[in-house]
Amino acid sequence: MHILLMILKIIGIILLVILGLLLAVILLVLLVPVRYRVQGSYKEAPAGTVRVTWLLHALSALATYDGGLDVVVKVLGIQLFRLQNPGGEEEPEPPEGETPELAKEPERPEGESPESAKEPEESGGESLEPAKEPEKPGQEHTLPPAGEEPVSEDGQPAQQPEDEQTVQPPDGEEEEAVQAMSVDGDESSIFEKAEDLFDTLCDKLNLVNEKRLWLTKFLENSSTQHTLRLLWRQLKKIILHVIPTKASGSATLGFDDPATTGQVLAACSVLYALYGDSIVITPDFERSVLEGDLDLKGRIRAGTIVFCAVRVLLDREFWVTLKRIKKYRENGGI
Repeated sequence: MHILLMILKIIGIILLVILGLLLAVILLVLLVPVRYRVQGSYKEAPAGTVRVTWLLHALSALATYDGGLDVVVKVLGIQLFRLQNPGGEEEPEPPEGETPELAKEPERPEGESPESAKEPEESGGESLEPAKEPEKPGQEHTLPPAGEEPVSEDGQPAQQPEDEQTVQPPDGEEEEAVQAMSVDGDESSIFEKAEDLFDTLCDKLNLVNEKRLWLTKFLENSSTQHTLRLLWRQLKKIILHVIPTKASGSATLGFDDPATTGQVLAACSVLYALYGDSIVITPDFERSVLEGDLDLKGRIRAGTIVFCAVRVLLDREFWVTLKRIKKYRENGGI
């Protein structure tokens, strides 16, 4: 009995250690942020580096671009893999003295010279034609002259078979009948096409109107409005958490049109509300120029993103709204 209790005690301790390790790993992943730093400059050509680290550089990745891309990933300081200049390798040049192989000529049979492969042009331009077989006396076929009826062997005019005999209507009546049939057929086909097009257009307009009414009713619903407000709040939290927390740099920009320079400078004034005087932008209204350097630092914590997602998934109104959308799609609405 004592041995059994000892075994159960050891098993319990092992399970607690495993659960503790799993909990520690989960907390590390959720609470320890992934830090990133972006440095870049542009004068005559772009250049920059992106560094991502996690857990005191236990896992790190560095991407450098200066005419070519170089990516290095390390785990505990040990290089895991490296990707250098992907897609930028040039084809190896052939060694000196060697020339690329020319297209090989087709092989000829032994004993045949290149001149024999040519067409027999020197034979006076005569072309070889298959010999015609001589016609036998009883197989001559001659066409009667124009305007004459075919004559049989006994000298009497040959009669046409009944299938080939056609009765032609009087002049004028055939043309009028053909014209009447073509006009009637064209008018009927045009009317049918116009009617089909009108029916199709009406169906599409009815479908669009039904979707508009459903969307208006859907947006005016209280559960939908609650869900939209919830999604916007959580999305705003994620955006504010992901954007860089520190930034510094300077830039000089100008365009050919001074009005365009002023518009771009007004758009960049939004950065002042986020980073203040840490980013300095100098406009140049006399020439077209773009130069500058930038340094951004930030962190992304998985726990914050997971918390926002769980906050949405635990909301009852969210699932009600999702159920309404799913039901509408099953009915063929979307």
